[in-house]
Amino acid sequence: AYSLHAGVTETNKYIDTVPVFVANVLPDLQAPVDGAMEPIVKVAALKYLLIFRNQLTKEQLLGVLPLVVQHLSSSNYVVYTYAAVCFERILSMRSIAFTKTDVQPFAESVLGRLFVLIHQNGSTAEKISENDYLMKAVVRLLVVNRDANVGLAGEVINQLNKLLEIVHKNPSNPKFNHYVFEALGTIIRNGKGNAQLLNQIESMLFPTFQAILQLDITEFMPYVFQLLSQLLVYHTEPGIPPLYSQMLPPLLQFTVWESHGNIPALVSLLDAYLVKGAAQIVANKQLTPILGIYRKLIGSRMNDQHGFDLLSSIMDNVPAADLFEYMTNIFFLILTRLKSSRTPKFTYAFVRFLSMTFVLQRPGLSADDILGTVDSIQPLLFRDLLNSVIMPTLEELLSPEDRRLLAVGFVTLLTKSQIMLTDGYLPCWNGLLTSLGSMLKQPLAQAPGAELDGEVYLADVEEAGYQVSYSRLTTLDRKRPDPLAAIQDARPFVVQALSQFKASPAVARIPPDALALFP
Repeated sequence: AYSLHAGVTETNKYIDTVPVFVANVLPDLQAPVDGAMEPIVKVAALKYLLIFRNQLTKEQLLGVLPLVVQHLSSSNYVVYTYAAVCFERILSMRSIAFTKTDVQPFAESVLGRLFVLIHQNGSTAEKISENDYLMKAVVRLLVVNRDANVGLAGEVINQLNKLLEIVHKNPSNPKFNHYVFEALGTIIRNGKGNAQLLNQIESMLFPTFQAILQLDITEFMPYVFQLLSQLLVYHTEPGIPPLYSQMLPPLLQFTVWESHGNIPALVSLLDAYLVKGAAQIVANKQLTPILGIYRKLIGSRMNDQHGFDLLSSIMDNVPAADLFEYMTNIFFLILTRLKSSRTPKFTYAFVRFLSMTFVLQRPGLSADDILGTVDSIQPLLFRDLLNSVIMPTLEELLSPEDRRLLAVGFVTLLTKSQIMLTDGYLPCWNGLLTSLGSMLKQPLAQAPGAELDGEVYLADVEEAGYQVSYSRLTTLDRKRPDPLAAIQDARPFVVQALSQFKASPAVARIPPDALALFP
């Protein structure tokens, strides 16, 4: 079996490719790079290694990798490009884990050579960004080299910044540009916990970032917002640093939210601001414009998921007392969407949002606080939502992560809410317990494969010009904390929670038909 991305993964048992490599290909790789041998022979040897790399052991690959590196010094464009591709693909192999120890002997020299080759193509944005294979090799080497990059960070950032200063004037190769930002993301990630390195990164990059934002380079703005988000959360001092505080007001203008490609990155950036200094944002009267952005997003079929992401960050970080005056309007906007233009995606996002809120049980934002807010709009309105929106969603095919979240969230609602024990809500117990039971019996939707430690998938961007859309930087690590990390399987948690409730005096309020559904 063969694919362009993975190479040959299976071979005919009667054909041993390794002896062929040792006898016929290896000598070609060992021959002088710019010697008498024709470049086409060198390219054929590199291509053979590229295709059959999975058939070699790690020891064999470590032995041949320096030979591949030597071919980066070739004067022939095709030879050094094939060398870069081969180098990157070998380091990206999932079946063999390469570490920083494997690449450290040549990491600095290879990075230097790759940057020389990139600049060697010419001085214009078009020529500089022509060969994205070279830039992808830079990223892969930085990813494998991990924290050993710290000693190289100053020069690498300097080189990447020079490239940005050139290519932002005329973005012409989306792949190349994407890999430049992935490389920056890798260095920033290596700076976690290193205040000196982060300050150095910010001082070198901020002038270029500001130029990109001021010139409204739409192709690059989502990348800049992602990197700023990562840099901000890595600051360990309390509150929002002054430099970032100055940047916030322009981010709250609706104009920057008009480009769909900006929205996911901007939501992530606002989340970073809220995590770092929600109280500071409230004191500066910036919560109202942030809620205005939430209103804009939640009303859009295209962006409503991002609206819920922003709302989740607001609810997680802003003190409940500061949210109190806005709560009715926050839910009124959601209910209006549910009534006027409900979609399965919106419904699912809403139920996930409710469940996460119930799980967190923040003071002033408990399950009863949420139910009370919704019912203040219309009596027993949350009961109607349970019957028409929430229960049907619980019985859908769910991913393992979502099933765990919804099961824990709604069993928490049942066992912690006093409102659920009132006469108006007691009829819901039977249906909600039935839906929970059905959900836990449903087969799981296919979960995405687990990403190997240290493996970064470098997304291929469309070659046919820029599409002004969002491309997530995979080298960043901005993942929201999982409050349910300790719960691998929701079923034992649900059984235990209901068993404890059954032993409490409150169980006397539960209708007999619902009580029969308890474990």
